[in-house]
Amino acid sequence: WVLAMASYAGQDEALSVRHASNPAVQGHTICLTDQFLACYDARPGVTTAQPTWTVNNAAAFDAPVLSTHAVLTGSNHGVYAFARASGQLIWRSVGARTFSPTVAGSVVYAASVDGKLRAHRLADGAIIWERQFEGWVYAPAVVGGIVVTGGQSGEVIALNAHNGRTQWRRTVPQELVFRPVAGQHEDIVITTFAGDMISLQAATGQRRWHVKDPVAGHSPVSGAGRLAYLALDKKLRVRDAATGDLLWQSQANFLGSQPGSNDSRLLLLSEHAEPIVLDAGTGTEMARVVARGVVPHTPLSPVQIGQTLISFSFDVESSVTDGTASKLLLNRHALSWRR
Repeated sequence: WVLAMASYAGQDEALSVRHASNPAVQGHTICLTDQFLACYDARPGVTTAQPTWTVNNAAAFDAPVLSTHAVLTGSNHGVYAFARASGQLIWRSVGARTFSPTVAGSVVYAASVDGKLRAHRLADGAIIWERQFEGWVYAPAVVGGIVVTGGQSGEVIALNAHNGRTQWRRTVPQELVFRPVAGQHEDIVITTFAGDMISLQAATGQRRWHVKDPVAGHSPVSGAGRLAYLALDKKLRVRDAATGDLLWQSQANFLGSQPGSNDSRLLLLSEHAEPIVLDAGTGTEMARVVARGVVPHTPLSPVQIGQTLISFSFDVESSVTDGTASKLLLNRHALSWRR
């Protein structure tokens, strides 16, 4: 099998900021969580689909995030950092249910349901600073030395990335659906359970724009001046990142919470678990492939390289409840684009 990734890997190259995604890819490594945490060797010429290493998911691992040498994930019991090459545990920060962290350079920012936001040293997990907030908070967006988080309290909070001191706070109409994301021009974008999507200047908290959807949307994927996101009604919407204007929305339903993206294309799973490629600018369907096997417990967005689409499923003889990493199928699909 062949695997590499032109699709969204949760990375902002200019800022060396990486967010969790499922699957997550960096270099020739792909890692994912379902009922396990597993990493695969995706170098050209590798013909086995067996994982390089796996860790049992008794801790209920969240989506992984990759750094150069580590795989990090949140869990029911805090943050784990594993060696990318071997899966050996490097460090662990014990705590309450913790969302998968954000990695910015040599710092790991992790937030949890008990309101703690911690900055850890990537190398060994040592705590650089810690803040306590009311209610759960999400892993932050990191933009220009500013860490922006939010959660249950209905506030967006910006902190100095180096020392954790508050830079600004802004009240929003409802609690956040999920983590803030970096937009464009050093803006951040948040979504609320009331259906709001709001763009704020990271440095000052000044509002750029505010739009409202009929249902809440998950955190968007940002790229090529667009924000693409799946809402709780399973529809896909794409907005102009500069203005918030709706560019297009899907009529079909999709699985998962976030599309894959390589700026010009969006990679999704149909409600029948068929991998689909859409033109990000227009929503035109460019490719669709026949589903194979059983959908993983956590729907995994397909990834694409060149004319090959990679999707993930369990063998039809493996039930979702007893699926293991060794039974996961990485399916290759040769694409011919629809014009």
